[in-house]
Amino acid sequence: METSDPEVIILNDLELFNKTKVYFEEAVWPKILSNINDLIETWAKQNDWKFGADEDDTLVGSTCYPNSWDPNDQWFSLDYFGNIADTDDYILADLCGIGSSKIGLIYHNNLQERKREWKRRINLYLNDYLEKLRPYNFHYDDKDALSFYIPISLDQKKLVDAWENDAYDEFLLPLSNTLESAKQALTVFDSFNQAVST
Repeated sequence: METSDPEVIILNDLELFNKTKVYFEEAVWPKILSNINDLIETWAKQNDWKFGADEDDTLVGSTCYPNSWDPNDQWFSLDYFGNIADTDDYILADLCGIGSSKIGLIYHNNLQERKREWKRRINLYLNDYLEKLRPYNFHYDDKDALSFYIPISLDQKKLVDAWENDAYDEFLLPLSNTLESAKQALTVFDSFNQAVST
């Protein structure tokens, strides 16, 4: 076994590995998550939206939607999309594009609970509405979410700068831009929801 193997590196400095893991989970991630939640909550209040933070402090599953929407009808969430890896990667690593899975802002519709019916209906309108949503950076996930999404990718170097300077606006700018894109696309989603619901 090569000394460069990750198992050997970890076992050779198990104390450092343990301290690093504990510090990340107890200090680093909670602070970064708090800044992410604060940004979304502030943005939501300024734009007449509602934001529901994930209760497990993972970010994944947090919801947001305009006050004009019925959250039992349609909403957005921060969640995984595409081929989701069965790993325990840190969510921050996934957000920075160095993990095994990808996270984005996902559109949800209550009809998705009936997968077969959802697939049938969305196939009738997919090409038309995907074309309308592309200018707002939306894509379509046909692997897991079966819905429209905007991928979120944060810059690791800007993360370091944010931590050192305790200033997160620039690091989280892609997230702010994602929310703005979703807001600009609301009329398209309202039209889409009406189409698939009839």
